[in-house]
Amino acid sequence: MLLLLLLALSLMLGAKSISFHDVTQALLTRCSSADCIIVRDARLSRTLAGLLACVGLGAAGALMQSLTRNPLADPGILGINARASFAVVLGIALFGADSPADWLGFAFSGALLLARSLNGLSMGGEMATALGTRVARTQLIGLLAIALLSGAATAAVGPIAFVGLMTPHLARWLFGNDHRWILLGTILIKPCLLLAADILGRALVPGELRVSIVTAILGAPMLIVLVRRKIGRGAV
Repeated sequence: MLLLLLLALSLMLGAKSISFHDVTQALLTRCSSADCIIVRDARLSRTLAGLLACVGLGAAGALMQSLTRNPLADPGILGINARASFAVVLGIALFGADSPADWLGFAFSGALLLARSLNGLSMGGEMATALGTRVARTQLIGLLAIALLSGAATAAVGPIAFVGLMTPHLARWLFGNDHRWILLGTILIKPCLLLAADILGRALVPGELRVSIVTAILGAPMLIVLVRRKIGRGAV
């Protein structure tokens, strides 16, 4: 319900507010008014691109934290987003993927297949080997999935910091430590987080505030809390 509400608000709010009735008319009919054009040609594509990026960045963050066993790992913080577009080029050249949806689908499928192995890997290399996990293969596939997920999301909406940092922790808090549920949880949590940040960016200033600025404002306090927690445990 929360996601549906945020989707509706994302289509209604902006430099020009549009009523819910006009939004439904734009989506369900072929109306040609100015409001219909704004909804269909501008806000709908922006919202759908944001949803695709949500899946990519959230899953990439969960994979990075699992592979590195570092709760502070994030594609934006560690600079992965700036380089991951290379993986998109490989996806286009080798697999014929020609849209962000294809890139994300390919990468996320691999991430889900990897999820069970990540449960063992998160306990440490020796324990993972004892449980039958092929550590080197799991790490390689995980890194490729991170690059594809981050690259596709960055290509679709540009670099957005702290997204991959926040959602895995929220998913872990809600669904436990099983990485299959953590990866699936990011699909539910991340769209709500990014859409809420986008809506806040439109509402806080007369123009529009970039969503990356809003996510940085939301994510920076979480980063500080996590760093202080690691320092308190003697991990830094």
